Amino acid sequence: GIRDSSVTGVQTLLFRSPLHQAMSDVPPDTTLRVEPQSTYAHARQSFAVDVTVTNVTDLFAWQFHMYYRSSVLNGTSITEGPFLITGSSTFFIIANFTDNYNATHGYMYISATRVGNVSGASGTGTLATIIFQAVGTGYSPLDLKLGRAKCRERV
Repeated sequence: GIRDSSVTGVQTLLFRSPLHQAMSDVPPDTTLRVEPQSTYAHARQSFAVDVTVTNVTDLFAWQFHMYYRSSVLNGTSITEGPFLITGSSTFFIIANFTDNYNATHGYMYISATRVGNVSGASGTGTLATIIFQAVGTGYSPLDLKLGRAKCRERV
């Protein structure tokens, strides 16, 4: 594992996210996670993380929320990843995105759905890309929680 003693004054351990969360209403081997799972960055350095899904079949809609320590990170942007949008129109919603959710944490709540009478996306891919900027020294877990994932029902 990564030890606190490996963090120097000029580098910050920004996050370590070993999350492999099973998604609701989808096959049990489907996972949602943050990639890369850990990173270092200098103060004021920006970097990207992807929220990815693996081994999903016929995904039609998803939503997740994430918390992070605002003393270490500021969220600067969120963009829809190519996975759900490939081959279909989508409706992508950033419902909440703030570095000031409470006294200690930032928060984001994001969702997307395919539009129309189309099948869902299958396989592995990126749902969203989030850009953060390091603002302080320390460690910030990216607490990723799946709100909902829906696969198209077969009739």
